[in-house]
Amino acid sequence: MGDTTVESAWTIATLAPVLSYLDEIETANEVVSACVRRGVTYPVVRNYDLAKKAIEETLSIFEGGKSTLVRMVLRIHRIFKLDELKHYLCFIFWTSSQSWHLSFVMTFDLK
Repeated sequence: MGDTTVESAWTIATLAPVLSYLDEIETANEVVSACVRRGVTYPVVRNYDLAKKAIEETLSIFEGGKSTLVRMVLRIHRIFKLDELKHYLCFIFWTSSQSWHLSFVMTFDLK
């Protein structure tokens, strides 16, 4: 949830199994295990504690409510849109379906 870097798009695309290999994931447990598995396999740091911290930060985003989720969806869109190598992900996953993402976020029954 901190500042973005030149590696932000790469990190998000690498840790998110849906963005990397178009994996179909059915449950939240599968999402968590896939992200942790990718976190200890791909990034330069390869640190289990760092992967756990990423999950904790994700949970804090969900606990922040709908406005926080919407802000993160828009932030990820911007990160991909401005990235030289990952801008295609913005087109494939975000631009055409951004309204769906935002309406999906709004269906959550959060605080």
